[in-house]
Amino acid sequence: MFPEDEKSIKKRRKSSSKSDYHFDPQSTYSFSIHNCNLDLYNWEVVGVPGINAMNLRQFWRNLPLRIVAYTVVGPQSTKHTEENKKYLFCFKLSNRRKKKSSSSATSG
Repeated sequence: MFPEDEKSIKKRRKSSSKSDYHFDPQSTYSFSIHNCNLDLYNWEVVGVPGINAMNLRQFWRNLPLRIVAYTVVGPQSTKHTEENKKYLFCFKLSNRRKKKSSSSATSG
């Protein structure tokens, strides 16, 4: 996780205006996501009491995991339908195993 000092936390939580945030496409942004039950490297659900590790392909087959952030356009009671969403980002994560190259080459 990326640390955030108390002053920054209070400022972020106090803010109610989108104008307080500025997106600079030239900057590098980092996101910290932590879940002790999701092992993305091995593409498994792990550490859930009472069950063994499970491969995510059981649930998603070869579909990617989508992580999105969006705002809803309109009043706060507006439903989260596609026409009311303005996407800020959408990441797709997938776990594809590299095909092993053939170690025996034939020459003709």
